[in-house]
Amino acid sequence: MASRLPAEVLCPIFQEIYNSRPKSRPHEQYRDLFSCLMVNRFWCRNVISYIWSSVFTPHSPVRYGAIDKYISCLSPSKLEVLTYAGVQLTNVPSTPPIFDYPAFLKSLRFEIFLRDVFDWCHEHDSSQYHDLVIKALIELFAERGARLETFEMKFVDKKAFPGYREKLERLNLNFICEDRFRSLFCNIKKLWLGKDAIESTGLAERISWICNNVEYMTLDFTRSSTWFNVFSIPKRYNISSLIRSQTALQSFVLINYSDGTPDFIFSLPTQSHSLRNIYFCQVYFRHFPPLSFVSECGNLESLTFRDCFDITPELVEPLLLNTWTKLEYVYVTPSFHHSELYYRGQMRTCESLERWANEFSNKGKLWENNSVHLS
Repeated sequence: MASRLPAEVLCPIFQEIYNSRPKSRPHEQYRDLFSCLMVNRFWCRNVISYIWSSVFTPHSPVRYGAIDKYISCLSPSKLEVLTYAGVQLTNVPSTPPIFDYPAFLKSLRFEIFLRDVFDWCHEHDSSQYHDLVIKALIELFAERGARLETFEMKFVDKKAFPGYREKLERLNLNFICEDRFRSLFCNIKKLWLGKDAIESTGLAERISWICNNVEYMTLDFTRSSTWFNVFSIPKRYNISSLIRSQTALQSFVLINYSDGTPDFIFSLPTQSHSLRNIYFCQVYFRHFPPLSFVSECGNLESLTFRDCFDITPELVEPLLLNTWTKLEYVYVTPSFHHSELYYRGQMRTCESLERWANEFSNKGKLWENNSVHLS
């Protein structure tokens, strides 16, 4: 009987299976979805979109070979353009695929997508043409009606992927600002930008022109697999426009920041009408001014300081003096992974902030558990 259920009943079930991704067993969701795929053709047609909605992730079972599959979806005229430019299309399937795979894409880990394209071009003796392939695939996603809901570009360690950084710095992504690509990016709700996206590509500034409906924004300044360097030279980041351009930002997360006073942080009050959560994780506050820009976000429900440096009474005074009408949860903790620094006094949390946070300790626990994902 289950095999005869209508799509209106099946799709919410498939969505629930897709969303149930235990961190310790990430392959389970795909195993269950592939089991559903084998029931019959009708189930297959409905479940395939979930399997192909997030292709470029570490645990996706369809990631390897996906570039070939997408290339085979290109129109003959687009294939001719690539071939004429010098891209070697050997081993690419000559027949169109059964399903419209590009249309299913909803979540994009951009650094994994770039790495896969770089590798594909290298395998096809076309390394000098990866710009053309990237643009052709992004255009394919947009033309087929894909609508991204999640976009992430995390830091890639150059030791793990030699040559990636050099290719990334030469990459020209200006084309994504063209109107014909806007439909692909305009519905993004969850945005995670790592240091590569902020520094090397200027992607943050470009996204601010085409992506204005972000609800959950994470800026991650992690430089490597090791913990951040607290002696970094102060730098400026042109991402204020990205924050100001949003219309309904609900959550802002800042991770591993240690580059002096961040100009972009003063743009947060422009989102005070919608901002509910601010989360600081491993942030070095030595060069920060008092946190009055946080106090201006009067609709906050959650405020977190996790494993942060140099939180002083002067820094948090605006928070303690402010009258909060909606704040339900304040969480403050030093890093348990750096106990030596903690006991030397470099990571001690501010006592006045801790006392203030204790007033909220029994409220709003769901914020910490469910609303912010740092993995």
